[in-house]
Parts: sequence; C-alpha cells; structure tokens
Amino acid sequence: MACVRENISAAIATALGNISQISGLAVERGRSRPVQVSEMPRLVLLEGSQSRVGETDGPGSPPADEKQYEASYVIEGYVTGATDAAAVTALNDLYGRTVASLEADKTFGVTAVKASSEGGLETSPDEDEGHKPIWMFSLGWTVEYHALAGDPYTAA
Repeated sequence: MACVRENISAAIATALGNISQISGLAVERGRSRPVQVSEMPRLVLLEGSQSRVGETDGPGSPPADEKQYEASYVIEGYVTGATDAAAVTALNDLYGRTVASLEADKTFGVTAVKASSEGGLETSPDEDEGHKPIWMFSLGWTVEYHALAGDPYTAA
C-alpha cells in the first residue's frame, strides 16, 4: 500500500503521461541528471516539500482526527526546435498541455482539497553556441489534501 503522497505523485505522473498530442513526449519522475537533446521533448516531475497547513481548531478546519497537508511539486518541460521560434512555439504548446492535464482532474486520486500553480511559469533558453535551440520551463504545482492524523497511508 502506498502512502497518500505517493498516490498523489503517481496520479500527477499519470496525468502528464496522458498528454498524447506531442509526438515522442516522455514523462519521468525524480530525474537528477541533465536532459539531453536526444531525450526531448520531456517532462520531469520533481517532488518538493510537504507541510501541514490550515488551522488546528475553528471553522473550516479538518476534524480532529484529520490533518491537512500541502505537497509541492515542480514540473520541468524541455523542448528543442530547428529555430528559436519553433522551440518557443513547442514550449508554449507543452506548457499549455501540461496545465490542461493537471487541471482535468484535480482530485489526484485522493480528493484533493485544492491543487494549483505556485505563481506561474519560468522559462529559459540554452544559450550555448553550437546547440540546437533548446527551451525549458519550470512550473510549480501544489496539492492540498487531508490524511488521518498519524497515518500517512490513509486519505481523509
């Protein structure tokens, strides 16, 4: 049995893997080495921090036997093109389809309380001479969910 956070991570990876409109797109979790041009287009799901959120008492807070958590993720997208314009067009398409896939089912397998972008998109080109134009984006994503107090394996 997987813990709630793993279920959310797997659901995000599955959602990203369902992007079928971009030929050759690969999705990978937790990559630690640089993405090579021959491996593009590619999405990399990186798991970030997790923290308790919400009030412990009062209106709108979860019941005493539940705790609310916020798990953060970073999704990196990598594309290349024959020209900068082609690479940027591919980057925008990959970004749009990434957000659409994440927005399609915000439950992420656990009936998430809230899932949202952490303030937008950062893009950057690879400016090394002699390379094909390479562009990447980094998108922060957070998922808030409830789990039973003291039991990270049971969503609440």
